Amino acid sequence: MQAKNGDIYASYYVQNGGIVQFDKNLNFKKHFLFKENPTGSVNQLWNLFQDKDGTIWAPNQAGSILILNPSTGNITNYKDSVLKGNINRLVQDAQGNIWMGHWRKGLIKIDAVA
Repeated sequence: MQAKNGDIYASYYVQNGGIVQFDKNLNFKKHFLFKENPTGSVNQLWNLFQDKDGTIWAPNQAGSILILNPSTGNITNYKDSVLKGNINRLVQDAQGNIWMGHWRKGLIKIDAVA
């Protein structure tokens, strides 16, 4: 995924793969891992999505979503029981809601925060 600033982010579907940041010429910049009480599959990522605010969302094998603030490098783990399973696609609508295509549950909506 190419970010608004030109940097490229890659997710890895391997245990402790996490998110890797490269510059626009594919020179390595940083490796992001969720380290606070990680399970074996929390850093095993399905895909990446950047929302309108620049935040990077990374659904994972553990049934949660890693959320990376590229400005600060802070990474958190968003958990909700409805997420368990593969999230194939994320998009954001004009109102700021996040829509996820879930392999088994269809569309899931996370309401925008006002």
